[in-house]
Amino acid sequence: MVSNHVPRLLLLGLKRSGKTSILDIVFRQGNPEQTLHFDGSLRVERFQLESICNITFVDVPGSLDLTDLSDEDAELIFGGNVSIVFVIDAMTSERLKTMSVMKLCAVAKRAFAINPNVNFEVLIHKLDSQTIQFKTQIQRMFERHIQDEAYDLRLYNAIFSYHVTSIFNCSIQIALSKIIQKLVPQVDTFESLLSSFVEKSDSHQVYLMDLGSRLFFAKDSGPLDPDIYELTINFFDLMEGLVEQQHRQLRNDPDAAVATAVVELDDNLYISYAAVNTQVGIMNVFRNTPLNRSSVIEYNLRSLRKSLQEALTYQEQQQLVQLHRFRQRYPDLSLSLATES
Repeated sequence: MVSNHVPRLLLLGLKRSGKTSILDIVFRQGNPEQTLHFDGSLRVERFQLESICNITFVDVPGSLDLTDLSDEDAELIFGGNVSIVFVIDAMTSERLKTMSVMKLCAVAKRAFAINPNVNFEVLIHKLDSQTIQFKTQIQRMFERHIQDEAYDLRLYNAIFSYHVTSIFNCSIQIALSKIIQKLVPQVDTFESLLSSFVEKSDSHQVYLMDLGSRLFFAKDSGPLDPDIYELTINFFDLMEGLVEQQHRQLRNDPDAAVATAVVELDDNLYISYAAVNTQVGIMNVFRNTPLNRSSVIEYNLRSLRKSLQEALTYQEQQQLVQLHRFRQRYPDLSLSLATES
């Protein structure tokens, strides 16, 4: 059981739709090839994202029917700050595609009856090396089918967000990054700080990244470049030693002025990394700059790091206040949750 004051992201879908593989790739840095041999999940499994805010990812087995719940259980599952991510295998049979759409809309009807503010995200999954045109056609097909099924169930105001994903490229990380941003209270503040940095430093892109999952909580306001983002993910394999050195400094002294790690890529492209804390880092992608601009970028990066640390401290204080209010309002539930953990 998870208390509904904690932001939650529930992964739903039919058996073997790819839910468990997605979480293995994101949280365990698994090998996509090896996940092809995974059996379907038989029990609920949770993963915690605790860097920017505490978000619980829940892998719900395909055999579990969330439409047949008591009102009390439905309130606990669908209430509060929750996003439902429904994974659809886009390459399966037509029968299973239809079953996926029907299950999605049935869950949506139950969830919206409890919580009209629940976010519904649809991952049109396992589209790997197909053309952009083919992926667009598949997405539009599912959008039409889901819209028709939702209308039949009288879900006239239901809103679904769609993402085309694969575990063989960074599309799944991009989709989940966009989804978790809806659960982060200060995402607008983070984006504003990052955009200001890009403007002042003439950078290409900058990300506020969770180091464990490689998901980004925020980026600058410019258009996202998937190829650039994939480079930032691969950055950690190249710079693991320097990144860990920064983290050791911060563990000994949270206010330490850590050095910036920089990697030179092709085409005069560079990636720099600066730790905000031991779980969150700033990934700055920039073009080759004159020497006199390097000091400006370094100064702006340190200023950005300090501003983000202050924003994170404020957010942590607000979360503690909310948790205190929740425990005062539901003392029995809080006690049972502490016992479970």
